Amino acid sequence: MSKKTTVHIADSTQAFARQRYPEDTGASTYLNAAVSDLQYLLRRSLPPLTDQAWTQILNAYSAHAFGTTLQECGQVPIWECLMDDLGLTSPQDASEADLAIILQARQFTAAEELAVLDMVRQYWNHSPDTRNHPTVGEQIAALLAP
Repeated sequence: MSKKTTVHIADSTQAFARQRYPEDTGASTYLNAAVSDLQYLLRRSLPPLTDQAWTQILNAYSAHAFGTTLQECGQVPIWECLMDDLGLTSPQDASEADLAIILQARQFTAAEELAVLDMVRQYWNHSPDTRNHPTVGEQIAALLAP
């Protein structure tokens, strides 16, 4: 179902759209296309993580206030946020399990990091269904369901 609404579009958003769509394309068309493209990218870029890795990452961002854009919270790489949350100054000080998660996060591409941060934001903005999805991995999978 569609809903007609009025939105203010930033100049940079309009410039982005003009580079990709014909001049006569309406704002709703290019906004819907951009959101569809972003959904595709985020779903395809989410790296496989264990329940323990998700728990560590979610804990690292549990008190984090996400801004309007993920780039605002993504100024510090996820692996550095993990280190900070664990009170570590060097990866060598981490336990073996924590080090594995830190090293995995250190290898995230920009798209993977964006996908993880998006999932963290979804997780903390919606109460996870712990009754039907007892593990963190199951809760993340439920958020991915259409």
